[in-house]
Amino acid sequence: MTVKDWGRILLRHATAITWVRTPLRDLAQAGFLAEGIWKRLPVEMIFQIRLSDGRSFSYSAIANDAIGRALFWRGLKSWEAETIQVFYKLAQRSGLVLDVGANTGVYTLLTCVAN
Repeated sequence: MTVKDWGRILLRHATAITWVRTPLRDLAQAGFLAEGIWKRLPVEMIFQIRLSDGRSFSYSAIANDAIGRALFWRGLKSWEAETIQVFYKLAQRSGLVLDVGANTGVYTLLTCVAN
């Protein structure tokens, strides 16, 4: 194994520990943890994504899920922030939404919460 592999294993175990993960997440969400760092911190868990109107949905992230990492460490403001706000408002008024090529399904989850 390479040093990089060992580093990944160490980060994976460290971020699984609540007392390590929680302050790191607080720092990331406050903007004090550089993007180059939080983008590399793995997340393997189910967590809540809170929307500005108080609603929320659950997201299940795996270690190599870049979208999951962005959502966990920085919230919706870190991943397609402008698009998500517009989409969410449109989904609240829509009778049907088709999420073609859903990838991880964030837009589908937003639609379910919206309407």
